[in-house]
Amino acid sequence: MTIVLVGSGRWGANILRDLLGIGVEVIVVDRNPNCRSMVEEMGASFTSNSEPCDLHCKDSIQAVIVATPASTHVEVIRNFAKLDVPIFSEKPLATNLSDARSLVDQLGSRLFVMHVWRYHAGVLAMKQVIESQELGPIRFIKSTRMNWTSPRSDVDSVWTLAPHDLSIAIELLGCVPPLQFASAELQAGRAVGMTCVLGKQPNFQLELSTRCPEKIRRLQVHFRDGVAWLDSDSATSLRIVKDNHQRGDGNTIEPQVEHLPFENKPPLRAKLEAIVEYLGGGPLPKSSAEEALQIVQRITEMRTAAGIS
Repeated sequence: MTIVLVGSGRWGANILRDLLGIGVEVIVVDRNPNCRSMVEEMGASFTSNSEPCDLHCKDSIQAVIVATPASTHVEVIRNFAKLDVPIFSEKPLATNLSDARSLVDQLGSRLFVMHVWRYHAGVLAMKQVIESQELGPIRFIKSTRMNWTSPRSDVDSVWTLAPHDLSIAIELLGCVPPLQFASAELQAGRAVGMTCVLGKQPNFQLELSTRCPEKIRRLQVHFRDGVAWLDSDSATSLRIVKDNHQRGDGNTIEPQVEHLPFENKPPLRAKLEAIVEYLGGGPLPKSSAEEALQIVQRITEMRTAAGIS
């Protein structure tokens, strides 16, 4: 199986590592010739020629993965659409709603987005808790994603962080709920954080920031009869606390924390394995173009409501 990987930067190098680990032949396309030595040492072939028709063995290529900066996704996807194979783009699909719609109209079912949090074992464990209804119906979900600054300079923090959490909403709720409220924090005229609420019953709350001195990745689901937490992206269990009741003397009972363990397999590896399985005739991978369009549309609405372009 041969896959073209467009971009071998910070995240592209991780994709390349895992693709090679799965046993895929990879052709890396990167306009930066300085990446050649790293790519070839890892075991892939390299070209700085970004014209798809000039790729060697182009007839044996089965898919394209786009791991370039977000602001270039539209241009790169349109260019590599010439190969007439499935295309998997890093998030977000586009930073402009009309561009996102145009890509979906053009490529349809052969376009996907690499929303890796839909493959995170903790999110999938939380989904099982929801579906079991052991704690009753959901009242609200809160997703917190914070760290200090961002290595990405072509788009602001909302475009960088929000797609992760909205993809979690799709995994847990089946859709991106409608926007109720959004407020952004600006620094030197650039969005560095946002708080917003989507949906009503249940609602989905997002808190995003790149002005937090510590890295926080937390998912909380509040049910009628208890609360479940995923404390970090590296956690190996969910924490679950069922509702306590007052004792006869009026004092509350100390919360009894239960741990629901899961095997925290790297979600990027899980996503890439799902792609390879699909290319070999297996089921569709998660995060279709239509779902990616939902996310771009909701982020556009969030930005408008918060007063940022």
